[in-house]
Amino acid sequence: QMDGSTQYEVKKPGFVIKYTSDKKNRNFYYDGKQFTEYSPNLGYYSTVPAPPTNREVLDTIYERYGIRLPLEDLFRWNDDKNQQRIEKFRAAYNLGTATLGGVKTTHYAFREPDVDWEVWIDQGDKPLPRKLSIVDRTDPARPAFTTRLNWTVNPPLNNADFTFVPGADAMKIPMAEYKG
Repeated sequence: QMDGSTQYEVKKPGFVIKYTSDKKNRNFYYDGKQFTEYSPNLGYYSTVPAPPTNREVLDTIYERYGIRLPLEDLFRWNDDKNQQRIEKFRAAYNLGTATLGGVKTTHYAFREPDVDWEVWIDQGDKPLPRKLSIVDRTDPARPAFTTRLNWTVNPPLNNADFTFVPGADAMKIPMAEYKG
């Protein structure tokens, strides 16, 4: 299993994602115009022009730079690519109610060609995902990732929160293009 912590701040358009684990730390900034990847431990960052929507930037940074963001599926629940993915499901189950941290959730399990995953979604008027677990079946070791999600809905954010401002010691480097 891989363990880490991911903090998201999201608006339309824009996001800041801070991923921290024992292996690496990465911050990702998108302000509607530019995408930046920053390594706080190493002090390096790269900034590239980006398209005007959150979903488009996810596609662009993968297609051009090979970057997949942590938990980017949370951005894709209602897009066309997700619908194509749903059509390839091998199995889907509603496993009933599960209580996580005193909150009643509905537990779902899904099997795709290469991945098994489960999601626990709050019951009630704010059906937000509370927990997500993913198992990669393409690797014989079956690596697993599990995260618990805590939400602050409609926090006070402004445009400056989504713009990367390098520190005095940060060094800009070019972002390598993906050749897959």
